[in-house]
Amino acid sequence: MKTINLISYCAIAIAGVSASCTGNNDTIAGLNRQAAEEYVVPVRPGGEGRPFWNVNAKRFVYAPVFDIPETPDAHSYRFTVTQPGGARWEFTAQSPRESLASVWNDIPVGETELTVQPVDASGAAVGESFSRKFMRDFPYEAKDTAPLRDYRESAMKAIYNLHKWEPVQSWINSTMPDMTFENNVYACKIIGSTIALECLVAENMPQEREEALKIARNAAQYLIDCSQPADAPLAYFPPTYNLEPADTAQYTYGVVKASKGKTMFMEAVIPADAFLDLFDITGDSIYFRHAVGIADTYSRTQAPDGSWPIKVYYETGKCVEDVKCTPTPVLQLFARLGGNYGIDRYAGNISAAEAWMDSVALPRFDLTGQFEDQLKENLTPYQNLTSCTPTEYAFYLLSKPQVSEKALSDATDLIRLVEDQFVHWDVLPEELGLKMEHVPSVHEQYLYEVGVDNSAACTAAAFLALYKKTGDKLAYSKARALTDAIVASQDPTTGHIPTLWFYSPTGRYQSTWPNCTLMSARQLLDMADMTD
Repeated sequence: MKTINLISYCAIAIAGVSASCTGNNDTIAGLNRQAAEEYVVPVRPGGEGRPFWNVNAKRFVYAPVFDIPETPDAHSYRFTVTQPGGARWEFTAQSPRESLASVWNDIPVGETELTVQPVDASGAAVGESFSRKFMRDFPYEAKDTAPLRDYRESAMKAIYNLHKWEPVQSWINSTMPDMTFENNVYACKIIGSTIALECLVAENMPQEREEALKIARNAAQYLIDCSQPADAPLAYFPPTYNLEPADTAQYTYGVVKASKGKTMFMEAVIPADAFLDLFDITGDSIYFRHAVGIADTYSRTQAPDGSWPIKVYYETGKCVEDVKCTPTPVLQLFARLGGNYGIDRYAGNISAAEAWMDSVALPRFDLTGQFEDQLKENLTPYQNLTSCTPTEYAFYLLSKPQVSEKALSDATDLIRLVEDQFVHWDVLPEELGLKMEHVPSVHEQYLYEVGVDNSAACTAAAFLALYKKTGDKLAYSKARALTDAIVASQDPTTGHIPTLWFYSPTGRYQSTWPNCTLMSARQLLDMADMTD
């Protein structure tokens, strides 16, 4: 049993983290010391007017703080942490809302139970105790390892694999999608990403340039042809969903059928960005005009409070769900149009959206999943946190030419949240003695606890952006570890990067989502630029 004065320990721990970020942590041992120091500092803890975002959390890498009410007549609170087999840690604190910092780095990985008992001055129990079970998950441990292959080679093999894939090759002679690939029902997401991928091929593989641009042009023409007219409420928006898949594609069919006539509001950014990629290569103004048309629609439809809805009816633009979206994609589009093309008329939209994030989303710290199949009317706050929206917004903040102290603090908290809840640096073996998922990995959301390559890539990109802005070598080490995991997931024969990262003896569930491969390839190329 271990008893510690928690208040003084936390002060030392926080000071240690602050010092470690500027110290010499070039060695593996130094990085792991820094990680251990940082893990005792809670992630955006609740209390004193701040919400408790971890009400549905099942696991923690950082020392947690729980929403435990004070008990009348309690003099202090006895915290007891136990694990199967009899392991036990104990400390006392003046508040029931203290973190587990004093014992956190002593607790091994495994199922854990916390009990908090109010006690009087004599140490006798008063009132009811609180209990909470959770997984004390694997911390990050830096290792001196090299990727299985060169990052740039890995990226090139991944995009070349998709370039030569039959559903993509079908665009060479057609301006209609090959619906034998069921995910083509997601017009903005999949077809837009196909355009962007082919632009990468054209830029990096001269021998494939002509074919890649033909594919990109035909796919772009399809999206332009099925977009809303210039006088429509959602002018220039391609549909989120285009054609119904066969009944045999049961899950996709169900999602599309349920969402018929509706659109996920942020997804038009994907083709807008792809059109700009295609314009940059070809100089054809039709793609630039369509991208700007989409941006103008976003500008016009922004609510007075700076927000946008998450899902609307495609014909009218009216809200379907009373849920606001995290506007990172459109903020990035506005910033690209301003920075690369000198279109500065969206500056007011950017300021309003960032103000909404600062006044609503970030104080609530409820970065909910932006997935159509998980939008439910009865979804409660913090029920479906995700790794996607926090890392995307953190990356956006850190990519600004000038980053304020508040923006740096917010971005760091968002990245820590994702590591705490979604990054699996390792997993315990299951009953057969096998680890049932590829690690390290990043799970997508609470309601879909599966490692996804896109989630790993987005998280690696956020860590890398943090390193570029601060020089924090631990952030860089974590970015490399997740990027190396992308390389390790890749089929060395085909170059295919699977979207889903769990053990599947038959390979049946390792599906292909070009939008996810695109993000993985971009992260691989970014890391290649850092290491070449």
